[in-house]
Amino acid sequence: GASIHLAQAGNSRWKSNLSAPERFPGAVDGVQRFGAINTNMTILTTNVGLAAKHKESGLSFGIAPGISSIRLSTVRARTPNKTESLEDIEGNLAEGRILLEDGRDQGLSLIAGAQWEITETFALAGAYHRGIEYDVQGNSFITFGLADETQAKASINMPTPSMYRLEAIWKVDESVT
Repeated sequence: GASIHLAQAGNSRWKSNLSAPERFPGAVDGVQRFGAINTNMTILTTNVGLAAKHKESGLSFGIAPGISSIRLSTVRARTPNKTESLEDIEGNLAEGRILLEDGRDQGLSLIAGAQWEITETFALAGAYHRGIEYDVQGNSFITFGLADETQAKASINMPTPSMYRLEAIWKVDESVT
């Protein structure tokens, strides 16, 4: 068999403090702004699988290697001196923004699973989905305080965790599981 599935996806957007002083742009009401102001990430996985079933015992085993592709765009608040201070020692705006735009990478995925049909209506199953450590590369646009925007190639290490799933399957009838 084969599959194409959206393995993981999401968006995040920092809720800015609209009553914050105009002197400081964006989200200024807490250290969380240094996490991510706005992020969009999609991981698409394509697998081809092979499975076998031993009818007498009801045991099935399968494996599905594949390729996963990640796309990432993110805006983060930063300061050049790596502190949480919005101003430099002279009182000038220090906080800036780093935008990673259209970062991409690929990795090899692996899904393995097993199922035991205990009766005709009840089964137990488990699966393992190996994590991937991506090296997402893209273009970054950087601005600090009052300085002009600069551009550079950027790389973000993006590990995804391994996942384990356990299921109990109960067939109510032929059309409902």
